[in-house]
Amino acid sequence: MSPLVRSHIATCLVNRVTEARQTSLHQTFIQSSAFQLALCHALGFGVVKDDLECRMLLDQFDLQQQNIAKEISAIKEINKGTSATNTFKAVFFRDGLYARERNRGHLSEEQHFHQQYPKQDQLDEIIRGYQRELADLENVLGNPHILINLLRFSLSYVLSIHDKWKEGEEEARKLVETCFKSLGKENADSLMASQLLASTYQQQGRWTEAQALQTEELEIRQRILGSRHPGTIDNMQHLAGTLAELGRWAEAEELQTVAMNANVDTFGPEHPATLTSTTQLALTLIRQGKWQRAAEFEADNPDKKIKILGRHHPQTLDSMSNLAIASQLPPQEEQLQLRTIVKTCQEVLGENHYGTMTCTSNLASVLLKQGKLKEAEQGKLKEAEQLQKHIVNISEETWGREHPDTLANLANLHIPWQNTLDGKKLKSY
Repeated sequence: MSPLVRSHIATCLVNRVTEARQTSLHQTFIQSSAFQLALCHALGFGVVKDDLECRMLLDQFDLQQQNIAKEISAIKEINKGTSATNTFKAVFFRDGLYARERNRGHLSEEQHFHQQYPKQDQLDEIIRGYQRELADLENVLGNPHILINLLRFSLSYVLSIHDKWKEGEEEARKLVETCFKSLGKENADSLMASQLLASTYQQQGRWTEAQALQTEELEIRQRILGSRHPGTIDNMQHLAGTLAELGRWAEAEELQTVAMNANVDTFGPEHPATLTSTTQLALTLIRQGKWQRAAEFEADNPDKKIKILGRHHPQTLDSMSNLAIASQLPPQEEQLQLRTIVKTCQEVLGENHYGTMTCTSNLASVLLKQGKLKEAEQGKLKEAEQLQKHIVNISEETWGREHPDTLANLANLHIPWQNTLDGKKLKSY
């Protein structure tokens, strides 16, 4: 729940109390609304913490101050023996309504909600709301407390998905320190906090630091939960992605194979989690030039994804693209299939979607390969370069000039000045 939602709840309570003054509503209903609003002011829930406003409401509606104190004490007691893990999972969109709708093909996790707060002033308002709430709740409840941990988790996530990586990392680090100190490293909440911090490292391209955290987390999860637990499998896939970015392909392939088999055993061969892990393994094999094995894994994946997710789901299109490359089709057929997939991605997902950029990059790679193999096909080199430049432009527009994905896309540009990249600033072209 974002600060905007909490603010809306408080506003509804204000309206209800105001309406109660002007109408003949039942006294119990009026007092209940006034008490809830007074508690909001006492905590800083949806409104600025204001003890004076709290007391005025209590006096006006003949309510007892000690009842507010009892409520706050009860909230403090929630902290004892309570785990925030289920709520952490909800923030990471692993459970609940979001996961169900994603699995049906209506939503895509790859979107990362970059447009969640499209206007900068709205994003700034959200961040200020989280920061105010954290300060107010720490003042009332003390730290550590489960509600404070949840707010800090949410704030770090919002900052990170809107490319404020350093700020997101700072909040995640505070959360890790609090959880480790109060709960220990092996607590479920501590593991989720560690996963969040690792994700902020990944978003900054700090793969070695992410790998260290993820490796430690995986060892703990395997020891405590076992290799078939969904949290362990999820951790394997995150770590495998990091190892791939570090160029440690054999280790990434081994982990992804274990994760895929675990998903098959746990969820079945046609579960979205299984299909996703199969595609990730196939992509790792493609990057190593293991075309035949990649094609074997991806052979049935598009049909399964069409059946479960739909023909135009980003994961379905991604599998189609991978299979077209892995199958080593005749050049013209391979190119035609990829062009069709890219066109579909552009029409269905839009130019700025991560899936569109991935499929376009695959097409550029194929054109580049064909252009180098045959002198008569050298016109494709120019087209490949234009496509790669287009991807860089879209990356800059979507994520910014210093985002790791933008830098990676620039590195794919086969142009003379690409080697002059200093790792930070992009040259114009």
